Amino acid sequence: MKKLISAGCSFSETTLYKTWPLHLIKNLPEYELISKGIPCQGNGLIARSVIWEVSNQLSLGVQPENIIVGVEWSGVNRHEVYVN
Repeated sequence: MKKLISAGCSFSETTLYKTWPLHLIKNLPEYELISKGIPCQGNGLIARSVIWEVSNQLSLGVQPENIIVGVEWSGVNRHEVYVN
């Protein structure tokens, strides 16, 4: 199976609105969408979630040529802060 991995902040989140990953997947019917878009996330978390998901799909046997990654980077002023 071919995979489209999308990531980003709220502009990439797919459960509430018809954002760009949902429009893109309409034109790629042979692909399965894996959305990593989460509101309010910074670029560090966006990058780590994409790297993790690509590694996960490769470990599941998906061939690299069957993976497309689309990223909508967040603003440079967004940073992750660990709160306990």
